[in-house]
Amino acid sequence: MREKLTVTRTLASPPQAVWQVISAGTRVERWFEWVAETVLKDAAESGLRIIRMKDGTSFDEYITLNDARTWTYQYYAADPPLPVKHVLGTQRIEATASRAVLSWSVTFDRTAGAPADIVATLRDLYAGALARIDELGSQH
Repeated sequence: MREKLTVTRTLASPPQAVWQVISAGTRVERWFEWVAETVLKDAAESGLRIIRMKDGTSFDEYITLNDARTWTYQYYAADPPLPVKHVLGTQRIEATASRAVLSWSVTFDRTAGAPADIVATLRDLYAGALARIDELGSQH
């Protein structure tokens, strides 16, 4: 079953600082609690990065869009070690006078063994990540 969730947060950090945090494609472990390490393999050609999870598993993820003009960052993971598959995530910043509004939309296929509350679990996880992105953006 295809699922979609969106989490949005108005951040205290300026938009450009938030963009610097999310657009590099590396150091996701600084703001996403399940990630232990991010290894960018081929940013210029395929956008491949390896995501190593804290539980020891890893998976390939592809950066499919990194557009500084529209402050839009998008990635795709076919088979993460979660009860979801075909994950397409989009992070988009909208600027206000001095702040950023960051939206993170994710679509995915729920696997047969996925817990009933998987959408709520992921929503909480992404909300926590947005708070950490805000903290990191305020350090720039």
